[in-house]
Amino acid sequence: MSYYASGSGMITFKPDVEDKVRTMLAEHHAVKPEDSIADMMAYSGWRYSPDGDKKDTYWMEFEYDRFSDADDVLYEIAPFVKEGHIEMLGEDEDQWQYAFTDGKLKEYKGVVTFPGSPYEDPFI
Repeated sequence: MSYYASGSGMITFKPDVEDKVRTMLAEHHAVKPEDSIADMMAYSGWRYSPDGDKKDTYWMEFEYDRFSDADDVLYEIAPFVKEGHIEMLGEDEDQWQYAFTDGKLKEYKGVVTFPGSPYEDPFI
């Protein structure tokens, strides 16, 4: 069974951890240690690219119909991430965010509200 999800956001790695990230991903996935992190992330459905001139900062995007295990790689890289967030939208319009802070990853569920509207109950 597949679940379509899409999302994007930015992450900033801690300084000088890219070799460690590559080694860890090679141990957990069917990738080679000499592959780029971008190639390794693509294996899990993530597009990963540098954010211009910002050292250690990367833009991440996901759009795929098999999300079930795609967040595993986020939990795996979390210890190496200084900060960042990725906002997601599922096929059933669920919204959630992955927030990275000092090597930890938390997932937050989103709720759409309309402050001040006479219809304050969110559509769930």
